[in-house]
Order: sequence, then C-alpha cells, then structure tokens
Amino acid sequence: MPLSWFSTAGSAITGYQVSSDNGTNWVIASNITSHTFTGLSNGTPYTFKVRAVNIAGEGEGAEATATAMPKATYTVTFSVSGTNGLISVTVDGSNISTGAAIEHGKSVIFNAVPNNNYRVKEWTLNGSVVLGNTTNTYTLANISAAATVTVSFDRMTNSVEITNFPIINLYPNPTDGIVNLEFEKEGVYGISITDMSGKVLFRETVSGQIVQMDITNFASGIYLLTIDNGSQTTLRIVKD
Repeated sequence: MPLSWFSTAGSAITGYQVSSDNGTNWVIASNITSHTFTGLSNGTPYTFKVRAVNIAGEGEGAEATATAMPKATYTVTFSVSGTNGLISVTVDGSNISTGAAIEHGKSVIFNAVPNNNYRVKEWTLNGSVVLGNTTNTYTLANISAAATVTVSFDRMTNSVEITNFPIINLYPNPTDGIVNLEFEKEGVYGISITDMSGKVLFRETVSGQIVQMDITNFASGIYLLTIDNGSQTTLRIVKD
C-alpha cells in the first residue's frame, strides 16, 4: 500500500520514518515524501504514522496518522469458447484485459459480439453454465472471488447471409479514426454506431455509394455499426 505526505518544514529535517502498526515499529521511508508498504493483508485495517527525523532524533510531537484498509482484488479471466465472435469486458466504464485484478465489490460487465448470422449460445462462470442468459451481456456484480468467464456462439436458424446485404467493404478495420463504408450501389441508408453498453454515439441518414465516418474521438475498443435500408445488419468496428 502506498503512503505519501508533504512537508512544510525547512532543511532541518533529514528524513522520515513510517509505521504501519500505530507506531509500535518504525522503518526509514524509502523516499523523501512517500513509502510503499508490502506484505499487508487484504481487508485488514492498518494505522499508519509518519514522523520527521533531524540531527536531534525523531520528532515525537510531529506525527501524522492515517488509517486505511487494503482492498482485496480478484483475478478475472475471460475468453471465447470456439470462434464466431468476440468478447470485450469493462469495469467502471473502462476496458480491461483478461487476467486483470479487480477490486472487491466492483461489477464486471462482459459484452459478446457475435459474427454476422451468429448469436450467443451460452455463458459460463467458473466452468458452470449461466442459466437463462443467452443475451449479448453478462454482468458479474459485486465481485468477491476470482472468476473465469467464457462465451460461446452458435449459428442463427433461418439467418440471412451478409452477402444479401448490399455492402461491399468496410475499411480500414481496425482503424485509428476514419472508416469507409462501401455499398454495392447508391442508396439511402440509416447508420448508427453504439458502444458495447448500447449507448448510441453516432446516428445519421446518408446517401451515396461510399460513406466516410470519422471516429477519431472514440476511445479504443469495439463498436457496433448498424446499417438500415429496410432490413438491418450489424458490423463490428475496432478502434485502435
């Protein structure tokens, strides 16, 4: 656990000592205004003290005290079982990578992105199927233990192949900002882009054969591009 402080004293101070047990034991601070304690137990409260040292010794009357409790963390791993889709995961609105350490009590949101003509078959938590959830989102609320989550996909019945939709190309994808959407022929299309939580970030009706979109200001991650010209299709955009 990191501990930091600031001093308003002059050059008479030659260093600092710190304690994690309310002053029973003291150690020399590793830096002039900070020290990191290691080996502390998660969930256990500690009372920290800092005292100044000068040529006369330790400053008994100049101690500053703070009480803190290290938070437990748990490893969260996730993956796609098989192929035919992707998974992205967020905590507090920020993307995380598999194997991340997540603080106790946080909520972890898993978002599945099936390939075209596929859907979520099932979610698993620590090897057991999550019953009743075949949606694209799974939330692990108030985490209190390590977790391994997988998602698998299966093909939609009576699905329409993407080749039946008049899209020739979406490029570059991944992109660092500009995305070009090329259709088979000119037409009028409704376009929207949403993030993995379903928030609409872009919506516009366009016409023509080639449409250019600028997502430079989007954060890095996976987004869903929905195109509507009487029927709908959804594509993935990866923003670097």
